[in-house]
Amino acid sequence: MKKPSDPDQEWQELHNKIIGLGEKSIRKSYYPDLQKNLLEQRRRVEESEQRAEELQLNFRNRLVLNELLKLSLQDIPLDRLFEQTLEKILTLDWMISEASAAIFLLDDASDTLVLRASRGYEICSTKPCQAVPVGDCLCGLAAATGVAQFASEIDERHTFNTEGAVPHGHYCMPILLEGKTFGVLSLYLEAGHTHDEREEAFLTSVTSTLAGIIQRHRINQEKNQFEKMLLQSQKIEALGTLSGGIAHDFNNLLAPILGYSELALRDIEPDSRAARRIKEIVKAATRAKDLVKQILVLSHQGVLPNELVPLQLTQVVAEMIPLIRAAIPSTVDIRVDNKHLGCRVLCDETQIQQILLNLCTNAYHAMPETGGVIAIGLKQMQLNENDLKMRALELAVGDYLVLEVSDNGCGMKLETRDRIFDPYFTTKKQGEGTGLGLAIVNGLVKKFGGMVSVYSEPGQGSSFRIYLPCTAQDASAAEEETLEMPTGNEHILVVDDEPQVVTMTSETLQMLGYSTSHFTTCAAAIKAFRAEPEGFDLVITDMTMPKMTGLDLILNLREVRPDIPTILCTGFSALINKEKAFASGFQGYLMKPILMSELARTVRDVLDR
Repeated sequence: MKKPSDPDQEWQELHNKIIGLGEKSIRKSYYPDLQKNLLEQRRRVEESEQRAEELQLNFRNRLVLNELLKLSLQDIPLDRLFEQTLEKILTLDWMISEASAAIFLLDDASDTLVLRASRGYEICSTKPCQAVPVGDCLCGLAAATGVAQFASEIDERHTFNTEGAVPHGHYCMPILLEGKTFGVLSLYLEAGHTHDEREEAFLTSVTSTLAGIIQRHRINQEKNQFEKMLLQSQKIEALGTLSGGIAHDFNNLLAPILGYSELALRDIEPDSRAARRIKEIVKAATRAKDLVKQILVLSHQGVLPNELVPLQLTQVVAEMIPLIRAAIPSTVDIRVDNKHLGCRVLCDETQIQQILLNLCTNAYHAMPETGGVIAIGLKQMQLNENDLKMRALELAVGDYLVLEVSDNGCGMKLETRDRIFDPYFTTKKQGEGTGLGLAIVNGLVKKFGGMVSVYSEPGQGSSFRIYLPCTAQDASAAEEETLEMPTGNEHILVVDDEPQVVTMTSETLQMLGYSTSHFTTCAAAIKAFRAEPEGFDLVITDMTMPKMTGLDLILNLREVRPDIPTILCTGFSALINKEKAFASGFQGYLMKPILMSELARTVRDVLDR
């Protein structure tokens, strides 16, 4: 092998030195620029990756918002929409697998956030988180301030420390629209999660979309409710038209039954068996009269009577039990604690019966198919200045009769209990209720000067208590007054197109001492009156008659004698009521069928005036 000579070796060393000096020179000249270029390229790559990541994040966020908008267009319940919204939010990459979420809606009446939907671990299923007062915990703070609340760990703002809750982070986003709080979106995150403005901005977009959906849903609910109310009003209007016609004809049928029965009682011994039986006919006819009046009230075609009488409710309850028993299935046990109490209350017997029947019917509808128990009871109670019931029910100090109807049915939630007296509000299935029953009960009880209290818990049944103020007025005075009927000897003109009614009215007046002339047509009555206008002291006329109304008849008679006293009788007329009758110049007004005592007092009162 050839060995390099010394000159060759020197040449190699020189060559290496030259090459080394070149490389060193190149490195010295170009390396800083190269390094700078490499760093710039790396920064651009990182920025590009970051933009791509943000674009991808924005795309996924926008996709969630678009899906949420699509959901809002579907006809699905609000709670189901909330659940699907939470499911979509929890699919986002920045949400860890342990994350969970919940949506609360604000109950304005109680100023409380009520849990409506949740997804993830069961931290929201515990009782403290079911209803959060506004201002409490992070969710309550978000609702109270309208500002998003974030926490990376459990801190002093977490006033609801749920037992077994693991450390976690938190976003509580208020659901706002035009400054109004509808609820809160709550996200439970990994402990130590850092606040990210992009996350908060996205969640704000979600809550804004939710607010619009909630508002639209509530507007639709109100619209549907108004449509139902309009439909119900139309039904009631139709019922009123029908019941008006029925009331007129039915009262004309009742008039001779009641009138002739009272006349018959005057012809027989008061203590005879026949008298006792006829009294039952009078009693039944009077109840039928009150029932027709109540039908007119419920159909908005009548006015509630202002004449309240002192009643002992023990007898009223006892008489209603068979009717209630017949209206309720035998699977429901009715238990009655009907004590005889000395307290009387000023009210209307028919309306008390209606109150009791409504409450018992509602109690039955709250029962399962297997049946249950309805308890009806009466007791007397004294309320003083320190009594909590008096303050809560806004009652005056004094003695009260308490009518209680309780059941062991399904009970009610707070939000249902707060609305049960609202007109048209009902929890029954379509066709089973109108939503008017308890509204009417509440109105009648207030008319009697009382109040209604309700206690109910889900699964624990319900208890309705009617507080009615006791009265010192004795019923005996009213009873004596009805027995001592005033009489007279004047001449009275009676006009009615129903032969039985006009004959019965004339006979009743004759029994009271008056002389009468009666006619079934207005033409005949006008002819008789024109022949001898000063021969009549009073005119009693029906309202609804063929060819001419009672009002038109009186106008004709007043052309001959303007000062003639007049009384209007009607079974029912949509054209006139008591107020209109007096405004038209009538001095008296009577609704058929007419009790003899009512006729006697009204006739004497008009003649004496």
